[in-house]
Amino acid sequence: MSGKPRTHWMVALRFSRWTACITAISVVCAAVVTIPIGRGASGIGSDRSGGQGLSADAGAIARVSWSGIAKYGIADLATDGTRVWLATLGPALKPNLYRVDSTALTVRKVGPNAHFLELFAGDGQLWGVDDFQRLWLLRFGGRRSISTTLPRGCRVRGGAVFHGTVWLACDGYLAAYSAPSLDRTRVVASKSFVVLATRNGLWDVHRGRLRAVDGPSRGVTARLPSKSRFLQAAGNEVWGVDFGDVSHGPRLFHVPLDRKGSRPSVGPELDGAVNDLEVVGSEIWIANGRRPLIDRFSRASTPSRRSQIDLRGFVRGSDFDLFEHASSRFVWIEVRSGLTFKLLRIRRP
Repeated sequence: MSGKPRTHWMVALRFSRWTACITAISVVCAAVVTIPIGRGASGIGSDRSGGQGLSADAGAIARVSWSGIAKYGIADLATDGTRVWLATLGPALKPNLYRVDSTALTVRKVGPNAHFLELFAGDGQLWGVDDFQRLWLLRFGGRRSISTTLPRGCRVRGGAVFHGTVWLACDGYLAAYSAPSLDRTRVVASKSFVVLATRNGLWDVHRGRLRAVDGPSRGVTARLPSKSRFLQAAGNEVWGVDFGDVSHGPRLFHVPLDRKGSRPSVGPELDGAVNDLEVVGSEIWIANGRRPLIDRFSRASTPSRRSQIDLRGFVRGSDFDLFEHASSRFVWIEVRSGLTFKLLRIRRP
């Protein structure tokens, strides 16, 4: 799994807010709070739809209490399924890569002397791009991390790891860099900032269609809805949100990629303020941008709403962003609420 795709304007906005308001941010070092899901209609994470709820263990919410998150904010977070890393927004030009212990919720600094803007994880690898436009293959356990300088003018807009190679979306093209040599092995003309790794292919978005540019599916294309956002790959399918129907709200959709000529299958209508989407095992989690809630949908050919996870005990006010990242046992939720940055861990169902 790679880090959640973000555009540089988003990182820049969050960084500018941090630098302008850092003196107003309190360094919070609260104890980890664990709140079980499913305590009734008014409780945290209650099942409001009458569908399948979470078990007693599943859904427990805990906050990572490391003060650096509140102090500096989060630039990016990535997980390869078992390990979790984060890069902080600050301090400027200082090393900012950390490893999060998923069980103990402790944080420790790792990696080279570099300030990372973006992280991409997958296939047991962690890649990063720093603020000097260097691409790093980050290695641990006594092995030295290595780097190469990206071409001038390559502003990285997204990326994904596929079969031991990281694919980066630059302005006007995709570039593939292979481990361990860091040689640039392929360049593909592309205006897409979306890069998705499925089981059988590496995909971008080309002229309103998913296009496989590498892997066994190379050359295959699949139609997308006219205004699709929040695309996420899992297995051999892509999920997203369609904002194209102005007479209704946005709708959840998915595209199976195991056959040629695949068409999007449109699912239920969503809240108009969608903030993020994440594939979580047999479910799709949709973060609400208006209220701090996460809607859980079944990952089926005809998705149905299962329940809701209520984060109002952790997120205050109406000015917030939620970013979701699924690892093998947990879902990690980045929260920016006003001047406050938090990282939450939710146990997967």
